[in-house]
Amino acid sequence: MNVRRLYIITAAAAVLFSGCVRVVIDRPDPEGPETTGDVIDFGISVTPGTKGMINENDFNKAGNQLHVYDFLSYNANEVKYIDNTITATTVESAIKWQFPDNKEYEWTRTGAHKFFGWFAFDANSDLEPSSIFGEDPAMDDTEKILTIPSTGMLTMNFSTPQFDFLYSDIIKRTMDGQTSSHLPVDLEMNHLFSAISIGAENFLKGDITINSVTIQGLYNTQKADVDFSGDETAITYTKSETRGKFITTPNVTLKQDETLANILTSDSEHTTPFLIWPQEADDLVPNAEYYVNESGECVTGGDNNPLIIITYSIGSGADAFQCTIPLPIPAGAWQAGVHNHISIAFADKVISAKVVVLPWDYTETDIDFEEGTLSIHDGNELSVQDANCYKDLVNKKIYLTNTLPIKCNFWLDTPRGSTWMVTKLCDIDAFEIIDGSGTIDGSQAEFQIRPMVSGDIARDYILKLHFSVRLPDGRSVDADNPVLGTNKEYDYSFIIQKK
Repeated sequence: MNVRRLYIITAAAAVLFSGCVRVVIDRPDPEGPETTGDVIDFGISVTPGTKGMINENDFNKAGNQLHVYDFLSYNANEVKYIDNTITATTVESAIKWQFPDNKEYEWTRTGAHKFFGWFAFDANSDLEPSSIFGEDPAMDDTEKILTIPSTGMLTMNFSTPQFDFLYSDIIKRTMDGQTSSHLPVDLEMNHLFSAISIGAENFLKGDITINSVTIQGLYNTQKADVDFSGDETAITYTKSETRGKFITTPNVTLKQDETLANILTSDSEHTTPFLIWPQEADDLVPNAEYYVNESGECVTGGDNNPLIIITYSIGSGADAFQCTIPLPIPAGAWQAGVHNHISIAFADKVISAKVVVLPWDYTETDIDFEEGTLSIHDGNELSVQDANCYKDLVNKKIYLTNTLPIKCNFWLDTPRGSTWMVTKLCDIDAFEIIDGSGTIDGSQAEFQIRPMVSGDIARDYILKLHFSVRLPDGRSVDADNPVLGTNKEYDYSFIIQKK
């Protein structure tokens, strides 16, 4: 399962515990292990977010709440030791996660603790699970399965309250007397939902007004079961039998060469992601023919066919045109914890849509949608670090001096959201490429080359590199020119020399 993770950060400074009122917690029934006097602690650090979309920084907010569980196993018994809500509270300028009425649960001397939880209140947006689901999730204590929503399913659209529901991983601690770990419990939170945003670009010679955009054929009615019964959290999504639509009527006008990051708010600089149930890749592929018939009517193959339908007008004309295009599908479809930005491009005789996968907390529109345009960050063509190699740059030869890998760097500026890839040429079995692909995201790329042969070898082994970029629309383009230099001045030969 590919999910985007969010880390709860501990803040266990001793000052946070000063002045805390100790509340004695009864031992589990039947009578459980003796307690140690050490408190089970959770910690978090967060900053305000927007629209309830939670990222790595947004948990640092006083008032945020997490519902946590601790199932304690001992002597073939299992009891629910903790079933309570912790709240982020400011204590002496720091954040401490506290139970109601300053309750404190103590570590036991023996037995095994199993911790997990889910996001109960977002102080950034003043929303809670019932805001989006209409009810709190339901926990089956016996099966340890959290059902979301607790009854029925949730249908999502652009007006759905934006509560970014999170569920945790599982932390286990086995107690063996005084040597057991009593460090704070650090849970990792996973996103339940995916997210989309919609922008537009106008390459026409004149203004264009977007009247409506419909994304149809989505499984936007679903439910989920989060299974905490094993050693790792598992999630199962259940889709409704019918598909639905996301509809917006922005009536927004774009001037020639203008780009909007968000057509719903006419914002040229900031995307606005909207939560959506994850969609599988196969579910986003059109399964029926779509066309404009002789009467000018758009035939979509039915509402269940996954397509984007755009109604627009050109200039000051009153006539409205309608265009139907397939959904752009990134690798991995619309996964949980992934923000897919759809940009609709209006050009002469063609309207197209592209998708760029953005970080969950992405806000700026620093996205390059040019057709295959590759640009290198100034002075950042392929370079090789000095460790574990000898460099003959005059002859463009890199000699690997031992069995350890060497590090290489380059920096492509555009097209953002695309994927760079390194391919081996020549003696490909004698070398291994480590981390040979990544996203063009405005930062330097790094990969490693490891020799796979050593010792008494009969000849030199030589590796050459080829670079390519896979664009958001699925096409691949040659990237040797920018990465290796226009005159191939950085086209190195990597050599393992015979002894």
